[in-house]
Amino acid sequence: MSWAEEKRQAAGEILRLLYENRMIRTFFRDKREGWTLISGLYSPLYIQLRPLVSYPVVFEKVCRVMARMLREEAPEINKIIGIAMAGVPIAAGMALAGGIPAGFTRKMENVKSPESFRKAISSYGEHSLLEGELAAGDNIALVDDLVTRFDSKLVALEQVKGTVLVSCS
Repeated sequence: MSWAEEKRQAAGEILRLLYENRMIRTFFRDKREGWTLISGLYSPLYIQLRPLVSYPVVFEKVCRVMARMLREEAPEINKIIGIAMAGVPIAAGMALAGGIPAGFTRKMENVKSPESFRKAISSYGEHSLLEGELAAGDNIALVDDLVTRFDSKLVALEQVKGTVLVSCS
């Protein structure tokens, strides 16, 4: 079976498992009025992957397929970084499933954009912005549970850049 066929089959199975375990909710089954997301947008679907670790079989399947997808479609990636908080267990699971070194960003209170990150960093203190080892030349993939807006991913990228600049200076 080709990777494309395997990926399609795995995607269908994962979607079914997420739906059955109520991590994917729909207006039809769960909430007729739908959801207003944090972004203010309306959605007829709601995806909540934070409970994923409570379902070990589903969690393992998701992490195994994501690690394989990374190897197949982005073989240059040699490290994964979980974005705090929901991306952390997924990155850890991918690291175990795929033998890929991982790390994670720290949650920074009231930091919602790259601009607020740059303001907060001057008074952040002695804690690391990122846990795990990074080196100049690493090719990383940022891992999170889902994307509604891209703000938290941009903040995580700033944390990674700051870590690489400090550790390689």
